[in-house]
Amino acid sequence: SIATLNPIIMVEPGTYPPFTVTPGFLGTLRIYADGTGPVIIDTTTGPVVFDTLDISSKVDVGGLTIGSGGSPFGAVEIIDCDGLVILDECILTGGAGQPGVSVDNSDAVALTRCDTAGTPGILLFNDSIVIAGNGTLDDTDVQDTSFLRTAGLTYGSTVAGTAELLDYGAGPHADIDVERFIPLDTPFTMTFSGFPNSFWGIFLSFDIGWADLYSAGEFAHEMVPMADLGLGNLLAVLPFGPGGTLPLNSSLPAEGSILGLPIVVTMLNQDTGSGNFRWSNVVTMIGMPE
Repeated sequence: SIATLNPIIMVEPGTYPPFTVTPGFLGTLRIYADGTGPVIIDTTTGPVVFDTLDISSKVDVGGLTIGSGGSPFGAVEIIDCDGLVILDECILTGGAGQPGVSVDNSDAVALTRCDTAGTPGILLFNDSIVIAGNGTLDDTDVQDTSFLRTAGLTYGSTVAGTAELLDYGAGPHADIDVERFIPLDTPFTMTFSGFPNSFWGIFLSFDIGWADLYSAGEFAHEMVPMADLGLGNLLAVLPFGPGGTLPLNSSLPAEGSILGLPIVVTMLNQDTGSGNFRWSNVVTMIGMPE
């Protein structure tokens, strides 16, 4: 149980045992590698588990290496979760004959910029919903009425369960890259990438979220937004050039109100092939002391 609202766990390099996340924290739990070296979760005694999170309990995990081929367990299990679970920039490896990620009766799961391997790479069942953008993925097993939507992924082997899989192709797919922990009043670079010669918009929020906008309003959204749209604003709409990449330099002001505050950024990018729009990954920046 964590009593702090929107707790942030910054993990130093090292090897750690698996952990289980259950209800008992307030708001959004963030578990991020600190960016100074590998953070490895050894799954020889069991997988990392997210269990029975309600819709008000959200989790964002970034930069971890979870599991190995020599483990007798899968890397991650997500069970009976209504709350959003995001795995970003993680290496997820199931053990011998085990899935990389198993999703059971959970309808708001996102894998972004992850390398996911196992037998299969990802297993969905009991009406689960997963989106996966950028990275790599071994074969998939999407059972019953579960649903997997992907974009920008490279598949390591044959895709199974194609009746429940909607794949927008290996790329390009909208992406934002930036450090998670940023000292105040210190220059940093945030790199945006997407479809060449397309339009894109920066959306700033203060929390992650999940809104099914696949067919909402006048636009068709190919990938679901993972920022809380009610807590933010669309800041700018800009064109990508022929390279489809744009670095932006900025800094966080040296103000006490910014220190420790999660600043969530995502991007809306136009698919120049279909004319539809899709949302990128979300990145959360945390202001740190200078």
